[in-house]
Amino acid sequence: MTSSKIDEDKTISVDVAPTITREGEKFLLARNGNVIDNGLQRGLESRHLVMISLGGVVGASIWYACGTAVSYSGPVGALICFFIIGVDVFFVMQCLGEISTLFPVQGAFMELTGRFVDESLAFSLGWNYWYLWVTSHLGRQTLMSPKDGYNSGSVHTGAIGGQYIGFRYWKNPGPIANGIDGFGQSFLLAAVYYCGTEMLAITAAESKNPTRDLPEAIKNTFWRILIIFMGLVFFAGILVPFDDPDLLSATSKSGKSPWTIAFTHAGVPGMGHVVNVVLITAQLSGMNSALYVTSRTLVSLASTGRAPKLLAKTSKNGTPIYALIFSNALGLISMLNYSVGSGKVFNYLVTISGSATYIAWAVIGVVHYRFRKAWKAQGNRTEDLPFEAMLYPYGTLFVIFLNTFLVFIAGYSAFVGEFQPVNFVINYIVIAVFTVLYLGWKIIKSTKIVPLLEVDLVTGRREWLAQHAEMGHEEEKKVPWYTQVKRLIFA
Repeated sequence: MTSSKIDEDKTISVDVAPTITREGEKFLLARNGNVIDNGLQRGLESRHLVMISLGGVVGASIWYACGTAVSYSGPVGALICFFIIGVDVFFVMQCLGEISTLFPVQGAFMELTGRFVDESLAFSLGWNYWYLWVTSHLGRQTLMSPKDGYNSGSVHTGAIGGQYIGFRYWKNPGPIANGIDGFGQSFLLAAVYYCGTEMLAITAAESKNPTRDLPEAIKNTFWRILIIFMGLVFFAGILVPFDDPDLLSATSKSGKSPWTIAFTHAGVPGMGHVVNVVLITAQLSGMNSALYVTSRTLVSLASTGRAPKLLAKTSKNGTPIYALIFSNALGLISMLNYSVGSGKVFNYLVTISGSATYIAWAVIGVVHYRFRKAWKAQGNRTEDLPFEAMLYPYGTLFVIFLNTFLVFIAGYSAFVGEFQPVNFVINYIVIAVFTVLYLGWKIIKSTKIVPLLEVDLVTGRREWLAQHAEMGHEEEKKVPWYTQVKRLIFA
């Protein structure tokens, strides 16, 4: 690399931070050499991206939720639902991989929605994604209630308590439960727990080398999550019948996971407490990832004038303090479970966050479709993309139509038998809020859909980050090993 490309400011004093200039823009450097881009430090590598995403998806609450899915739709029905949503997520990640690798910008797909489609859609999507993760965070806190307990997953499907279980619960009480209503509820659960894989696009704004790390993280995260979720649902359906009264459901004040129930049936209920510490750690990790996404979403909204400017402020090290405090404070709402029961509150939160997830994924498909149309209309080649989405346009259209269909049938149960107004509101309030936000912002700001030839395909591209990261890696090799250890721990 030539010195002209580096263009680093050598005149560093106590009061002046080091900077680099790239593509006509000046960027501050953190003390560890990482680029500070729009207030956020670009220090995350592939392993960090994977762990943040896994932490946000695979929390302790999934140990309850897999049992809830089995209770809703039966062991085979739950597997079918989690598999279909898994395919859905695969193509969502293909869409995101293509646009986020090329544009690793703050706000990710929320910011790009305004650029590729319509600013009003970006406004409504941003707030939709924020309350998606707030309700997800609340759902995790609801299951942190001490009265519900935690559970262990280290149970084998063979001889439990001297008794072989096998697939007998697939025969009695049966493989599928509650028909279409059961499938609808399990689809919502699957959406809620797969949601988080797309947070990799959010982390792109803090990725040290997004061109290299994002595609690798997308591939690793998706397959790990698919195997974990399908495995958990499969074993839950083997261990416990779907009609077991101890499973957490909408009608229960508190509930147990399939693993605790299995231990109880085996005559060793105390084993459920052995791994409490591990599961609490997993739950806290999941809540931490949820707060990461909510805070970064607020920063994006605030920095684009779609939320109060105060929420965009960050510390010197690039931490969005006010956005974190505001999002975390809403966790107090989870205390409601003490009065109405964990099962009902959990079901309401899952319904809201699941419907919001469908909307977010459908819009991601629309954004990717518009990007490709603009990319071609402006004379670019798909071969020049750093990451090319698989099976375009079919995968993208699948994402748009499947998630639109699912969000509208999510409230099917409200119409079964006697009309249930509370369930109707809970299931469809997200659509109403999203529509009001979209139309309200469009009327106030007089926004229009961006013409394909006017779509900005330049701003926010950070191809030079790969060169900067490689240069930093070479410099790091010259640093003594003990200094590298110190940086790893305290940086």
